[in-house]
Amino acid sequence: MARKRNARIGKVRRANRGFREKGRLAHHYFRRTGRYKFWGQTTLKLAVSVVVLALAVALFNHFVVDPKALLGPVFDNFPLWIVFAIFFVSESFMGFLPPDAFIIWTGLLDHTWWLVALLAVLSYSGGQVSYWTGRWLQRVPWVRKRVERRFAEQFETFRKFGRMLVIISSLTPLPFSPICVVAGTSGMGWREFSWSEAFRLGRFGLYAWFLLGAIN
Repeated sequence: MARKRNARIGKVRRANRGFREKGRLAHHYFRRTGRYKFWGQTTLKLAVSVVVLALAVALFNHFVVDPKALLGPVFDNFPLWIVFAIFFVSESFMGFLPPDAFIIWTGLLDHTWWLVALLAVLSYSGGQVSYWTGRWLQRVPWVRKRVERRFAEQFETFRKFGRMLVIISSLTPLPFSPICVVAGTSGMGWREFSWSEAFRLGRFGLYAWFLLGAIN
């Protein structure tokens, strides 16, 4: 009994030493590659961007005009499904429309939070389209070269930070769709990408809470 107990204790101690060693190596790697600094700067940018955007919307609402009243006539010209289709296309290809305008628009309608959730799912799905577009482009050499030249800055950052860049672009105003294309073109695994992109779902809830709270 004592021998078995000692063997178990020794096994646990070896596992703990291995875990601590991996943690120490990861810590040195993150510090050497600047990932801690990158995370800190990004977290600060996220907090500042959310607060500044909510404050700007609140001031615009108070001193100029209700943003919902401004956006209402624009969106009222289209059926709901057309609006969501346009949003999905934007999130799938280059992100040429600001998602925050759509979040504010949901405040005009019933079941606002269900619509915000639908926007989040469509944005996540758009990221998947962008990723698989990148995977397809990877197979066409001349197209891939053009994409690498067009998004040279994103490729350079992606090579340095990998999945962290996908997470950050999912949460912040960084160009989301181009980063997803770069992730696919760079050969990032689909499972890793999908888990990293899942932060996009939380982004819509966070921004909606601030933006709609600033207006209402």
